[in-house]
Amino acid sequence: MRTEFLGLSISTENINVSYLNRHGIRYELDVLASLNTTNNTNRVANILQTEPSFFSDSMKKIGVRSRNVVICVPEDQVLTRLVNIPNLPENEVKDAIYFAFKSMIPVDIDTQNVTFLPATEKLFHKDFKSYYVVSMDKSKAIEYFEYFQKAGYNLLAIETESLANLRCANYNMKPLDSEHFMIVDLGAEHTTITLNSKDVVLYSQVLNLGGNAMTRLIAADLGIDITQAEKLKVQCGLDQSQLDGKVANSIKPVVDSLLEEIQKIVLYHREKISVPRNLKLGYLFGGGASLIGLDSFLSSATNMLFTKVEPLKNIQVPKKLEKDLLNRVNLPQFASCIGVSLKNE
Repeated sequence: MRTEFLGLSISTENINVSYLNRHGIRYELDVLASLNTTNNTNRVANILQTEPSFFSDSMKKIGVRSRNVVICVPEDQVLTRLVNIPNLPENEVKDAIYFAFKSMIPVDIDTQNVTFLPATEKLFHKDFKSYYVVSMDKSKAIEYFEYFQKAGYNLLAIETESLANLRCANYNMKPLDSEHFMIVDLGAEHTTITLNSKDVVLYSQVLNLGGNAMTRLIAADLGIDITQAEKLKVQCGLDQSQLDGKVANSIKPVVDSLLEEIQKIVLYHREKISVPRNLKLGYLFGGGASLIGLDSFLSSATNMLFTKVEPLKNIQVPKKLEKDLLNRVNLPQFASCIGVSLKNE
């Protein structure tokens, strides 16, 4: 029987929460909220270090009863690798993965909590099997467990944001089993690009660029404050017909850098992944997914189809929540926490 829990995504600026009621194989949305962290990067870090009451008080206001929590964290808090080992007896797999992973990471493996997931398809060679391996510093994991314990909650598991995004895409967007696909998670300070099969992350990369970099460029180019620049970014995006293209031209350097990295990953897929799989789909996640014109720009520049993720596409939404959700023009920023809530084990 599935244990009921809250799904949380914790980024540098936000803590997003979702709670899904399960009815057989279907899910119904019960809670979707962003905790008020004042959009300050240091604020989230301070909350997790010193303010356990912040979370418990926030949950009381929302009216959530579950005391169990599963969280996902950004890629820069974990180490991930795709490990390939020969086909081995099951009792030898764990040691072989640890031995291979140990040589791939820049830290002592004894300082890490290590988990792995097998890929169902042969990605590189018929005599080898691939595993998506994730590790997190043990001291960091302990910090999370202690924080939620002090807040009166039971932290069941920690996973990477990319895995939560993969789960959300599979459940709601239904990519074909025969295809690999890309996820571009455009956050405030960082962007994570992942290459995915149906069940594992094949490759991930974190870029030090995001929505805030665009906002700062607009503010500098147009001589306005950050608040005004953020509004113009949302209103105009990459639309050249708005304000004589001034906003679009300001943010173009960031978008061009993003495109360059996407093209490198497409090339990696073509040259390194031996399984003949199409890479034609890309899903936009995160707060930057709703940037006007981003989907069409990336689609035309890459010969792929980029679309904004619909994180509630196959999840039932009660009528009492529909009006509230209609006012949220940026649902993709909640995709990660919804992906966590879809976790079955």
